[in-house]
Amino acid sequence: MNNTITIDLDKCFECGEPKQDMHHVIPKSKGGKKMIPLCAKCHGLVHGKDFVKHRTLLLEGIKRAKELGKYKGRKKGTMYTTEEIIIKYIDVVEQLLNKKSLRQIVKITNKSLGTVQKIKKLLNDIGEDTITNHNAIGHTCTQLCTST
Repeated sequence: MNNTITIDLDKCFECGEPKQDMHHVIPKSKGGKKMIPLCAKCHGLVHGKDFVKHRTLLLEGIKRAKELGKYKGRKKGTMYTTEEIIIKYIDVVEQLLNKKSLRQIVKITNKSLGTVQKIKKLLNDIGEDTITNHNAIGHTCTQLCTST
């Protein structure tokens, strides 16, 4: 007997519609690593939520906020430079340089764990040695070193 299952990663595992989400079979928080593709409707059924309605409402809300000039998201296709990210998340950078744990930084800075992890990865990628802390006009700031 052949127990092989073929999964098309572009289609919903359950209904065959185009994939919109990847769902952990076993929750990631419980050690799950394997994922299956699901459409929004089937993913919502798994979680007991209406993801289709949620997405529609979210997009409508963003559209309305843009029309009112209240949308705070960055413009599509724009990117922050490394220096801009460090300046924007200076509080996170300082806590990382002070060797605080990720959970401590989340509590101290009120930033999401995902944001803190991204800043930590950025610092690892550019190397903490390229960052210097100094006191400028009575307040602490962080600046990328321009000299070697």
